[in-house]
Amino acid sequence: MNQLIDAYYSSVFNSVVRLTGLSDEKELKALTEEILDDLRQRADELAAEDRKGVFVYKIVLIHVFAHLEAKGNAQRIEFLQKILLIHPSHYKGLPGRGGK
Repeated sequence: MNQLIDAYYSSVFNSVVRLTGLSDEKELKALTEEILDDLRQRADELAAEDRKGVFVYKIVLIHVFAHLEAKGNAQRIEFLQKILLIHPSHYKGLPGRGGK
């Protein structure tokens, strides 16, 4: 399962770049690793998912929104909420994990 999760690195990294609008390479890599670590902890959930990409994207969104909230970047959050057309319940966190 870890190989599968590691295979998502570039997709997760590219999503983090696009969604956060960040340009600091260290910050982008740190957030990407945080997301991949969360996916490793959720390996059983990921394995049970029929649509693994959707599950990964939900985890990416949870972390991106939490990161933007922590940075106080309300403008970026509002922008993403307008363009993603995804109900906030899908990126506000899962029980016991990030978000609110």
